[in-house]
Amino acid sequence: MSELVFDGVLLAQSDPVERLANAFRERQVRMDSGDVVVAVLLLLGLVVALWLLSRLPSRRTTRRASPSRPLVLLLSLCRAHKLAWSECWLLWRVARHHGLDDPARLFVEPERFDPANAGPVLRLRAEELEALGRRLFGNLPG
Repeated sequence: MSELVFDGVLLAQSDPVERLANAFRERQVRMDSGDVVVAVLLLLGLVVALWLLSRLPSRRTTRRASPSRPLVLLLSLCRAHKLAWSECWLLWRVARHHGLDDPARLFVEPERFDPANAGPVLRLRAEELEALGRRLFGNLPG
């Protein structure tokens, strides 16, 4: 029975991390390949854990769609009005043509949909622009 206890003590003393630490403390060059694998895995685990911890705050902030960001607000309004992707892209191009910092202003300024106010590239899509204006504002004069 005492031999089993003694063997258990020897097994407990052969912890690879402890052996590795002892090897560094005693400045021994002899290291088991298992010790190196354990050290590499520990280091890799530490790096992954630190990387995950660094990603948590940024994930929390990017998960919320802040309506203060102009493009996010424009896309939210496009989704709310059930506009197609091509219509959202047209709105973005109109906003860029008019130099709007906040493209969501297009949803409250019907005069922006007048082809006479559009540039040469947007005039090519004048019918689509007028139709989109009618869809958003109905028959408002504008």
